[in-house]
Amino acid sequence: MTRYASGRRFEWRVKRFLERRGWFVVRSAGSHGIADLVALRRGCPPMLVQCKADGRLSPAEREIAGELEHQTGGSFVVAYRLGRHVMFKAP
Repeated sequence: MTRYASGRRFEWRVKRFLERRGWFVVRSAGSHGIADLVALRRGCPPMLVQCKADGRLSPAEREIAGELEHQTGGSFVVAYRLGRHVMFKAP
């Protein structure tokens, strides 16, 4: 499996994970932007999700994430794998 296919598969897994918890999730396929997923739910700020296998963001990505949070009022999180589990953390 290519890295692209593996990453896409993980994005779909995170999307399904959030949808099962009541979020409406849009995947920004092929955009190569900072947010792979945008999750919305009534009464909650938008969640901007970057999916990373190892959970690490570069300093430039962290800076962009902070700017994006400020501009949108949303919360930026990184989804990553821990064994077979999906985990989330702030950048």
